[in-house]
Amino acid sequence: MPLSPPRLDRYLCLHTTPRQCNRNSLLIAFVRVREHTSETAFRHIKVRTSPGVSTDWRIALCLDPPVPLLKPRYTTTMSAAGWLFLFAVLMAAGLLFCMVFFIIMFSDLECDYINPIDLCNKLNQFVLPENIAHAFLATLFLLGGQWTALLLNLPLVVYNLNKIRSKNHMYDATEIFRTLPAHKKESFIKLGFYLLCFFYYLYRMIVALIAESE
Repeated sequence: MPLSPPRLDRYLCLHTTPRQCNRNSLLIAFVRVREHTSETAFRHIKVRTSPGVSTDWRIALCLDPPVPLLKPRYTTTMSAAGWLFLFAVLMAAGLLFCMVFFIIMFSDLECDYINPIDLCNKLNQFVLPENIAHAFLATLFLLGGQWTALLLNLPLVVYNLNKIRSKNHMYDATEIFRTLPAHKKESFIKLGFYLLCFFYYLYRMIVALIAESE
């Protein structure tokens, strides 16, 4: 039975929505809250609004001044797939910058802004980290069960492993001018591949966030 609102600092707010009952039966009732209550609680009770009509009311405990309606708070947590593709986006961005650096260095060599020995010394220190980072990302996709992303990266992983096994992954200062067109072509292809992967990972991350919020 609803009570008239007493002059207290704490109230128990009863309310319902038009979907649960007719507008004529909508009411707000305030009852006194026990003083030892210290946290918000939600439960359902039956309140008789008129003879022969029983409505399911939501009861919400308000520790602050009374509020007619309380909306539940929703917290969105990113799933494991969302975190994985967020990390993949960052990795793809780093690999993109690496390939841009390679292309700039090859262009400097063509314009005689740098000698072959310095070029090879600078680029060789990034070759293995780039291959390892890409292989590590593909391993994460394997462990996470992301088969489409794994199949997308698998050809490049096999190509890099084949170069490492044949000991052809480092740049040689004595052969750099002869192999420069092939190296530039490889860098441009990798640049396009990492750019494609970047947008694909970004799309999958957004899809994972939307699925988690729903």
